[in-house]
Amino acid sequence: MAERFRRSFGEDPGLYPFLPDENQDSPFGNRGFDVGKTWPSRQAMCNDKVHSSTFAGISKAGNRLGANAVVLSGKYEDDVDEGDVVWYTGTGGRGTDDWGAASVPQTEDQTFDHPDNAALKTSCEKHYPIRLFRAIPATSGSGVQYRFDGMYGVTKASSEQGKSGFLICQFKFVRQMDQAPLPPLPQ
Repeated sequence: MAERFRRSFGEDPGLYPFLPDENQDSPFGNRGFDVGKTWPSRQAMCNDKVHSSTFAGISKAGNRLGANAVVLSGKYEDDVDEGDVVWYTGTGGRGTDDWGAASVPQTEDQTFDHPDNAALKTSCEKHYPIRLFRAIPATSGSGVQYRFDGMYGVTKASSEQGKSGFLICQFKFVRQMDQAPLPPLPQ
């Protein structure tokens, strides 16, 4: 009982917050990679600890800590990518296709009850920056690779009506200053 109680305090980010770029072991921050670095697969990203999921677009830093990275895959119709500013659609709301690869419209409302959306909202509230990756065409000509495009602040988290008429969890990301220039956006 006492050990469970102690651990619950240790996981409380309000008592023991992670500071972005605090150290290499922190789940937050750049982790020492240059803007423009690419990974051939989501598994390779997981191996380098820059993203925690081989499928989900939102990478969670841990229980109630927030999100630390996002992959822009182009699979959500409400995403808007302007380079330095991104309007990102949260997870869920597409039924079973949330586990597929196709780009399809929303079929139900998204909520902040979804753990991934809740994590990204926490990063917004706590002002934790995220690593942003874009899926880009692979240099081999087939498939995609994943490019690190820098650190972005999560400046807004809101519930909005999407193009399909369902509620989406929408997040605004703004690229942080004093980074290497943003590589060209994928076409």
